[in-house]
Amino acid sequence: MKKLAFLVEKINRYNEDGDVVVELSISKGTAEFDEKYEEYEHPFEREDYQSERFFKEGVEIDNKVWFGGMDEEYEEADWEDEVILSNLNEASECVNSLIEDL
Repeated sequence: MKKLAFLVEKINRYNEDGDVVVELSISKGTAEFDEKYEEYEHPFEREDYQSERFFKEGVEIDNKVWFGGMDEEYEEADWEDEVILSNLNEASECVNSLIEDL
């Protein structure tokens, strides 16, 4: 059965010099919920981003700076982690935990 869900993604983005920017995002959408195992399964169908945050060397980059052209420098992407959760509060807590580990 499809249910409302929130996808948390941690993506490492690289430029041609090998510098890394970490993207942490929360997306709202739907995913299959397995009643037996009480967990979400792919595919996740994104409706909208709830938040997108970017970090370089542990320092947060303003979204205006990132989307003002910096995003074009960091085109290579490596999905490090993703998890599907049932509500926005859980997703926000997950992102905060990932930020602490940066």
